[in-house]
Amino acid sequence: TLGPDAAYYVANNGGLNSSPEGMWLSDQAIPGRIQRVTPDGEVSDLAVDLPGAAPHRPNDLCFGPDGLLYFTDPHNWEDLANLKPGRVNRTDLSGNVEQLAEVKRFPNGIGFGPDDRLYVAESITQKVLVFDWRPGGLGAPEDFCVLPAGFPDGFCFTIDGELIVCGSLGDVIVVYGSDGKLVDRFDAPQHSEPTNCCIGDGRLYV
Repeated sequence: TLGPDAAYYVANNGGLNSSPEGMWLSDQAIPGRIQRVTPDGEVSDLAVDLPGAAPHRPNDLCFGPDGLLYFTDPHNWEDLANLKPGRVNRTDLSGNVEQLAEVKRFPNGIGFGPDDRLYVAESITQKVLVFDWRPGGLGAPEDFCVLPAGFPDGFCFTIDGELIVCGSLGDVIVVYGSDGKLVDRFDAPQHSEPTNCCIGDGRLYV
């Protein structure tokens, strides 16, 4: 995500990916972390000492109304049979990290809505959760919507407050109104596995 200092902030899970062939682990794997990338391509670590037990698998991130960086850490998702609760964290731009909440079943996409509430995809349950936000922390999570197919991953909001969610593995993109009710559904090409989206120039990029 783009920061207020014109640098890009990256959720680096350490070098792990899943595919139809199984799990892939980089031969240069590192502990998961948040990194900063300048416009000229210089990479530095922002937050390495993350709260909670390892492994840390930062997945997605966004800036909040307070100027702090919020991110999901789904923990040990490479071992789904023994999946433990993941975390929602935030950090300042000096790398001071605070854990705000636990999300039991794979916290994934994250973003603030036009209502200044924090939305988090809980992939395994097919839900998008919503938290009331205040500078001191988060309220209890509530269910905002449940995808009809696929597993919620990245998402974005329209100017009218609709939520557009990528349903990875289900090859679907789903649109919800600000009340959490289903508005529309678009089927993506088979096996395309849509994972994230954004709006620019009046178009949806997936």
